[in-house]
Amino acid sequence: MSRAVAEEAVPLNRIKILPDRVVNQIAAGEVVERPASVVKELVENSLDAGARRVFVSIRNGGKSYLEVADDGIGMSRDDAILAFERHATSKIRDADDLMSVATLGFRGEALAAISSVSRTLLSVCQHGAAGGAEVTVEGGRLTDSREGPPIPGARIQVRDLFFNAPARRKFLRSERSEAERVEEVVVRLAIARPDVSFTFVKDGKPELELPALDGDDVWKKRIEGVFGEKFSSGLIPVSFSLSGLSIAGFISRPGHNLDGAGRQYVYLNGRLIRDRLVSLGVTEGYHSLLPRGARPAYVLFLTVPQGQVDVNVHPAKMEVRFRDGRDVVGLVKSAVLNALISIKNGSSAREAFHTPAVSGTPHDAPISGDPWMAPAPPSSHRPFREPVSAMLYETAQTDLAKDGAVRGALDLGEGAIRSGADMFETFDGSLSPDVRVVGQLFKSFIVAEDGDRTLLLDQHTVHERILRERISSRLESGGVESQELLFPFEIEIPVEAEERVEDSLPILEKLGFTLTQFGSRSYAVRSAPALLAGKDPRQTAMEIVRLAYGPLAFAGTGRILEESVNVMACRGAVKAGQSLDKREMESLLSQLAECVLPYTCPHGRPVAVVIHRESLLKAFLRK
Repeated sequence: MSRAVAEEAVPLNRIKILPDRVVNQIAAGEVVERPASVVKELVENSLDAGARRVFVSIRNGGKSYLEVADDGIGMSRDDAILAFERHATSKIRDADDLMSVATLGFRGEALAAISSVSRTLLSVCQHGAAGGAEVTVEGGRLTDSREGPPIPGARIQVRDLFFNAPARRKFLRSERSEAERVEEVVVRLAIARPDVSFTFVKDGKPELELPALDGDDVWKKRIEGVFGEKFSSGLIPVSFSLSGLSIAGFISRPGHNLDGAGRQYVYLNGRLIRDRLVSLGVTEGYHSLLPRGARPAYVLFLTVPQGQVDVNVHPAKMEVRFRDGRDVVGLVKSAVLNALISIKNGSSAREAFHTPAVSGTPHDAPISGDPWMAPAPPSSHRPFREPVSAMLYETAQTDLAKDGAVRGALDLGEGAIRSGADMFETFDGSLSPDVRVVGQLFKSFIVAEDGDRTLLLDQHTVHERILRERISSRLESGGVESQELLFPFEIEIPVEAEERVEDSLPILEKLGFTLTQFGSRSYAVRSAPALLAGKDPRQTAMEIVRLAYGPLAFAGTGRILEESVNVMACRGAVKAGQSLDKREMESLLSQLAECVLPYTCPHGRPVAVVIHRESLLKAFLRK
């Protein structure tokens, strides 16, 4: 074929405008993934319409039928027809409104997208109107518009989802799985609006009935109504403000709801969102209180000035973009840490968090030559903060693309109190002045009596927690006490890690190690932290050096310093299998009572478990 003939065979105009039907189905692909996403969009519209009652019903997982009805303001017949057009909305007027969106929906794509891949019937009536309207749309095509019954509000019925998009329909999961997703959507929206009643019906059977609530503690009551009293009792309140931002809600106590990954809810200005910065702030707040793989449960409500967040970054409106992510991480971390501190203090968490740390000198009665292992004066209170203020935001400043490495490093420790050991309860961190040491079990556990409770305390984890807070306090006040070594030792840095380790050498010195360089990669350690007296400091020094070129190398010096503190606390603590006399055990309990976060060791293992007198009576059939 000649060049001229070939050019003549190619059409001159190859770019064409897509028909509305195809455009709507593309939009549906962004907004309508499954029945649950349809329910989300429709219920959000109901809430925006001022509904105080929301009814959701599905059949066959929502594949063949789903319905959302409400008692909101309704619509006129003309508006009901216009609502099915793309980008038709009553919630914004121009581009400037996008930075001040106060409603859940605003894009004007939901009804157009839903009706383009289903058979949809909309019944509406305005309050006080003599009659309503009904509009039917099939596959994006208006098929009928007529008068309807005078029932105030709106009712939308969606049948045969993806009937005209079989390729999309085959990717739906089983009816049970799709129904569970719909119920989860209803739950997520119901938690945010305790003032609205929600009913969810599956295949004709009511699955969820949540009445509207008013008065005090409505969010806690709604959470209890959804998840039950057992789950609700494991939550503690959160409330904090920082840099014009505020947060409120609930987080799980240490040891409770450790499989709570499916019960993590974040709302921004009333809108349900998913956000890595918030998750990172929660992880940072719990930092050393969670074992590996444990996920805390939380329900958090953030309030952010509208100009500081962009909600128009995701078709499903689940993701947002904050103007200053550091402030968000700092807010969440501080709120979580304050709430955890308040469990033990029983007073204002904010006051405890902002009180400067005080340095002090060790008292008498050391354990096994440990100069820091001594009872604190009963009248003293040693407030505690994180080791250095830079830790508050440092992780947020790292490249979030390296999230996997950072998060892997954050998941410290192993083990947890799991459900099944019904006799044991989680230690709440409180010790009364009358607590009495009974003895030592297996040279590893301290048995104590405290009122009607029996405490079994892991002596190693107890001492780890004490030392971690003491080291942190010393860092706040300038540095860790050092002790000169009679026989200095040498450490050698690997060639591939030389540059990264050099930047982290000041951490070793801040922690009480004195180093002198000789040769290109060798250092002589001439003094070590006093808390390592009687122990080999070489292993601790090398472990801290390895942190600088291991997975934590991406997390910044603040995270390396924090983990180094954990290493020192672990190495300096009494060990399992070590005999303790009664005075030493009493010293441990006295100092644990002074800790601000006396729940776990730095790796997330519990310091104690509790057996109540009632449980023992039942176990021995005395009650």
